Order: sequence, then C-alpha cells, then structure tokens
Amino acid sequence: MGIGTGANSNVYTFNYSREQYSTYKVVRWEIPYSDSDICLHGRYPFANLFEHNSVEYIEADDEHGRNGLYNAFVRNQVREDNIELTNAPQSSVLGCTTAIFPPVRGYKDTSFGIEAYGKRVIVDNTPVPYDSAAWVPHGWTGLYSESALKDISYFYSSRPYFLSAQYTWPAIGPEWENPMMKGEFERWVSQTIPAEGRYATGEETYISKITKVAP
Repeated sequence: MGIGTGANSNVYTFNYSREQYSTYKVVRWEIPYSDSDICLHGRYPFANLFEHNSVEYIEADDEHGRNGLYNAFVRNQVREDNIELTNAPQSSVLGCTTAIFPPVRGYKDTSFGIEAYGKRVIVDNTPVPYDSAAWVPHGWTGLYSESALKDISYFYSSRPYFLSAQYTWPAIGPEWENPMMKGEFERWVSQTIPAEGRYATGEETYISKITKVAP
C-alpha cells in the first residue's frame, strides 16, 4: 500500500498484509531487506488516512523527496516492527499498536500534529476519568486494560456493515472507554479484522465481492 506523487485524501482501511519480502541487486546478488506494508513514498502525498489496518511495518520514506502534511495513522496494528516516518511533517499517529518500542520514530523534518497512543485511565490501580486522564506519550498500548481512546474512526461514522459480531468496534487499538469505570465490566478489543480472519480460514475474495456501500 504505497502512496506518493501528490496523492491526497485517500483512505486505506481494514487491510491485512503479511510476509513482506523485498530485494535489491548488487552485481549479481539479490540482497533481501525489510520493506513496508504501508508506505508514504515522497513527492508530497498529503492528507491521507490509514486506519484499522493490520500489517508488519509502516514507514514514510524520502526516496523521492518530502512527504506532505496531515497524513494520519489511526488504530493500526504493526505486528513485527514499529512506525518510522522520514520527512513527514505534521503527521498524526493515534491509538496504534506496535511490536517494537518506541512505537514511532521520526527522522529529518518529521513532526506530529498528534503524538498519542491512548489515555492512561488506570493509575496505581485506581480508575481515572477519561476527560482528566493524561495522554500516554510514546506509550505501550499492549497494556490494553490500562489505556483508552474515544476516537474510533475518522472514516466510518458507525460500525461498518462488514464487521460481524465476532469482531469488536473498534477492532484494533486501545479500549474506547475506561474499562474500569463501568463496575466489573471490562470492554475488550478483538485486535483482529475480517481480512485476517479470511486469510486464516483460506477464504478468497474477488472483485464480485468488492465493497460498494458508502460509509
């Protein structure tokens, strides 16, 4: 899922990607390297949204120059790496989970309009009201029961029709409400999406099944 050359206002959501493999050639040898599943690739892509994707690695590179403003990464799951952004000013990273700490690394002219991974809503085993809770800076949202994020989606105004009952809404990232402010009830997040489920069961989808319903 690569985007560049001034592309703007695109949405990538609920995609599942795995087993990335890339090589570059040196003389007659093919040298493998780690490539990204989601990539801002320079020439000023701007105002694009990536949310509820489950991938191995997310990056913005500057192979073809600077990336644009206002690219947002919301509630993505990065299963084997973290998020690395190069020359990507005013990016937003919100509620993403990663396999490596710190969750986000910024290089060169990279800044964050939002640099938050959820709010810490349990402090010293004591519930904290969401409105007064502090954002978790460079947080670790693997501790799902200790963090919450009221932002669910910037694309869908309600639960999408293709998200069956076996998946929660939101499907990835921190809880959407303080899990300990509802008595004994703890809201959990499934941390998986339908595309991952289809891969696990071997179900294949075709153009005839393409999503046609607007959010």
